[in-house]
Amino acid sequence: MNYLSQQFQKIASWKTAVFFLALMLGCLAIIASPWSPAETLRELAKGLDIPDAQPLRTSAALYGQLNAYGAEGIHLYLAKISLVDCFIPIAQALFLAIVISLVLRNLVASNSKLLWLNLIPVVALLGDYAENLSLIVIMQSYPKPLVWLADLAMYFTLTKFVFSLLGLAIILLSLLILGAKSLTGSSAARA
Repeated sequence: MNYLSQQFQKIASWKTAVFFLALMLGCLAIIASPWSPAETLRELAKGLDIPDAQPLRTSAALYGQLNAYGAEGIHLYLAKISLVDCFIPIAQALFLAIVISLVLRNLVASNSKLLWLNLIPVVALLGDYAENLSLIVIMQSYPKPLVWLADLAMYFTLTKFVFSLLGLAIILLSLLILGAKSLTGSSAARA
């Protein structure tokens, strides 16, 4: 773990962060583009977003959505959405890990275990890839129900969301602390 955390710290720069942010946003733009089947899938599922964006879905809800998708929708998801979704988790995890490394290096000592907080996005990454793999297996097995895997996939989705949001919270809290330090430092300098 320490090795991976140190590697994130080594590559951490605002230039690298912007690169991974652009990569992540580019992939998301592809999914939201007119060429993406996301809108078609939403229409087939009567307004439901793709399963990846539903952290509290049940296995019954997932299979209801797959019924609504039908063979055409499942094919669209597997051929288009799952392909682009190979890149989003890694870009997001690297973006969050690098930004966490950048803000924490201004708050804690270089040997502090708090720098390991930059590993939190890796948990989101693992949850996201486990979710993706689960959904692919479920859809390829459809109509044969794999309820146990659908239930497990919901926990993977929840893990992805919780740890991504935790990474964002660490960044925001760190920026607030840095801002407060900056304000108290500048007001002390004026006194």
